[in-house]
Amino acid sequence: MTLSRKLTLEFHCHTHASKDSLTRPEDLVRVARRKGLDRLVITDHNSIAGARAAQHWTRNWSSWVRRS
Repeated sequence: MTLSRKLTLEFHCHTHASKDSLTRPEDLVRVARRKGLDRLVITDHNSIAGARAAQHWTRNWSSWVRRS
């Protein structure tokens, strides 16, 4: 089986759960979708709250994963 589709990922981003970011999780997800990203890896410092909130937002958008 040959896979031809590539995923576009962001491997390091923060939400307002970290002290070094002001970005709300829903805004981060919205911008990622607009830019065509398939996945985000949220790397907040000492917290998973931003990642959990972003996960909530991705569940509400059925088109989060682009289909080929």
